[in-house]
Amino acid sequence: MCRDGEDLVNHLLLHCPVAKEMWDLLLAIFGLQWVMLYLFKDLLFCWGGVRVRKDLKRVWRIAPLCLAWSLWGERNRRTFDGVDRSIPILKDRFLNLFYFWVDFHFSMYVDDCDFCGEFKALIFVVSLGAYMHIS
Repeated sequence: MCRDGEDLVNHLLLHCPVAKEMWDLLLAIFGLQWVMLYLFKDLLFCWGGVRVRKDLKRVWRIAPLCLAWSLWGERNRRTFDGVDRSIPILKDRFLNLFYFWVDFHFSMYVDDCDFCGEFKALIFVVSLGAYMHIS
């Protein structure tokens, strides 16, 4: 995706500079910092052991899968369609997809979660920044 390394899963999903930017965003949403593991499967194994607020546990569990889905989709767009999206656009697309996944799977949970209101505000700010960056 970054055209610096090989198209290996661990590079694409964890160590590519584009992926790193996306992981930093995701971890910032939860107020965390993380030293990235070498293997994606190790990250998934450790992910469940991280302590997050009880009301965020369900959202936390789906977060790495949603990000991996977004990164893989972007990799496919770049490889097969020749279309490179900017980092702000990638962040916007990921946040909207992540919110959709949370809302779809935990809709009864979203209404009662303070985090989700903050999350909507974050999506708005990132979206606004992404589209101001384009013009």
